[in-house]
Amino acid sequence: MFSGVMAYEPSQASETSLFDVDKCEWSDELCEAFGIDSRFLPRIEKSGSVLGVIKGEVADELGISKEAKLLLVVRILNWRFG
Repeated sequence: MFSGVMAYEPSQASETSLFDVDKCEWSDELCEAFGIDSRFLPRIEKSGSVLGVIKGEVADELGISKEAKLLLVVRILNWRFG
């Protein structure tokens, strides 16, 4: 991890089938049904949220500032149809 912070954006979390889209949080009921402790799931943050600054060793390896902020972004899939 670049910052040491694990987070999901709501659209990513919804893909797990463990996310309550109405409450915008992990569903304790669904997690319990699958035997998953929701305390171990990533926190939920809005897209564009600042997760923190980059880890020093990662910044060194990439040759960027150790003060670089990391944002949570939504991944976009580019589907091509024949």
